[in-house]
Amino acid sequence: MDEEVRDEDARFRMEDLDLEDYFNIVNALTDGAITPEVEATVSFDVRWDHLIRKHRVHNPDQQVEGRYLQTRAKINWSGSNENGDEFESDKSTQTVFAAVARERNGRFFD
Repeated sequence: MDEEVRDEDARFRMEDLDLEDYFNIVNALTDGAITPEVEATVSFDVRWDHLIRKHRVHNPDQQVEGRYLQTRAKINWSGSNENGDEFESDKSTQTVFAAVARERNGRFFD
């Protein structure tokens, strides 16, 4: 895992993450009750950049403060499972909305 955060951009990258492929959300929520899951591996690289808007919150009464940045994001994602199924995102995949935040709350507020 590799993460990098600067003032107005961030990156989160993971390579060869082992997980289980459930094929769809209903099967995942029922822990493979419809179709047994199979072993899979995914890699992804998410980059947030191009600041659109900044927002700060400081609320001692609710013990929360944070800095929120609305940005663009580009995501490269690939995965494969033990059945031989493979998927790779289009290299130009860009989100409609993205945000990066730093927040402190609860017992971490002090």
